[in-house]
Amino acid sequence: YDAKEEQDILVFSYNRPGRDPLGPFVNIETKNIYFNDEWPWSPDNRYLAIKGECSVRDCYYVLDMSRKQTVWRSELIPGVQHPRSLTWSYDSQHFVLSADEGMFIVRIETGDTVKQLTIPPGNPLVWIP
Repeated sequence: YDAKEEQDILVFSYNRPGRDPLGPFVNIETKNIYFNDEWPWSPDNRYLAIKGECSVRDCYYVLDMSRKQTVWRSELIPGVQHPRSLTWSYDSQHFVLSADEGMFIVRIETGDTVKQLTIPPGNPLVWIP
């Protein structure tokens, strides 16, 4: 694959035979991708969350690996400017976003914020089935 755009991202999986690329994902709408942050995969390996830059702030992007497109951005939650971490539910149907502004449970199918949690940000996030 020959990357033709600055924003092309190639994703390789270490547990696939031959480590074939799963990308590219073109036009992720970010100026910078943060490679030093963890990129959490959903448990069903369908979604990948990457951290980058939205207009003037940090942002998480959720990529649908089967459709090869961005399906959600943390800037869709009003007021969230400093996301810190993203953790998937055990069934890959939801994730929780921890940010300086709070914690938010999002349903991946619709992109809707299901609930805002009142626990202080910075606590470790773990889903319990």
